[in-house]
Amino acid sequence: MRPSVRVRADVKGNKSKRADELPLHPDLAEAMRQAKPPFAKPTDRVFKTTPILRTLKRDLDRAAIPFADENGRTVDRHAFKTTFVSWLAANGVSETAMSRLAQHSPKGVTERHYQDFGVFDLWAEIQKLPSMIPAADSDVLRATRTDSEPVTNPRGC
Repeated sequence: MRPSVRVRADVKGNKSKRADELPLHPDLAEAMRQAKPPFAKPTDRVFKTTPILRTLKRDLDRAAIPFADENGRTVDRHAFKTTFVSWLAANGVSETAMSRLAQHSPKGVTERHYQDFGVFDLWAEIQKLPSMIPAADSDVLRATRTDSEPVTNPRGC
């Protein structure tokens, strides 16, 4: 089975308003598997909700990462998407696949009305990315306290 995440059309923040199934990089899929409690079903959510900005800011503080740099650029969802799309581009992923993986609407009438996105193997495109797992002795892992065994949440969140 190819690991993926399902995006519901009715989820707050889903600007495209369309349901989608997007492939996950194997490293990310494994990290998410490990974050789930041992009694969880394969279809159970890994996280109850998407973290809000306040939670992200607290995590950044714990990791000693500034929220904004000297140029005013901030660490937020748009920055994460920019980084993701930049990684895709740097690793040779096609523009059409990048658009789909980022859940952006394709540009142009031809792509919008005459492109069959089902023919694109998004799984193969996501495989073009290098490993996302840093070395185990990384300062980042220690700073974010992700260098140890995952903590299970008794509520299954």
